Amino acid sequence: MSRTTRKKLKDDDIENMLMRLEAGEISEDDAESDEDDLDFYPSRKDLQAVLEDKEVSDEEEVPETEECPDPPLVHEEIYQQASTSRSNVFPQINTRNLIWKKRSLEYKEESIAFLGSTELGPELMKLETPLQFFSQYFSEDLLKKIVEETNKYSTQTNIDRPVQISLTELRKYLGILIFMTYFCDHLVAH
Repeated sequence: MSRTTRKKLKDDDIENMLMRLEAGEISEDDAESDEDDLDFYPSRKDLQAVLEDKEVSDEEEVPETEECPDPPLVHEEIYQQASTSRSNVFPQINTRNLIWKKRSLEYKEESIAFLGSTELGPELMKLETPLQFFSQYFSEDLLKKIVEETNKYSTQTNIDRPVQISLTELRKYLGILIFMTYFCDHLVAH
């Protein structure tokens, strides 16, 4: 398919599709299509030029949907879209800020310092085996949910011969993993 006949999605279309996907109105399988191929940009400058052109055209357009989009994820240099026909005006993200930049991670030491207690509580001190410790955090309901979702996935991927596991088989598998962490450490090449 030629590049000129391909349909371009606007930000509002993408937001609408993501909201419908989250609401369960459409599935990810329905969202895939041959005509929705991703555009290829040979260089960063080409991508930036397209984004700048799109930014100029987006400023002139008024969105047609009345749905409330999610708030923007980037909070740098947010500008408002000029619109007199709509009472709800949502901020647009400057697309220049969405390009990855190479720079150091900036953080303050006190904001990432652990402020909790380093002592174990009495309920954890009573636990004697790795299995008891594991069972403290992985409840019976969680294990049942893992079995259910594993069986569902197996049926979806191989409908002719799905592999069904039981709660006992999951427990055996987890037991092997716990056992391997203690007794097979010397087999791993360092």
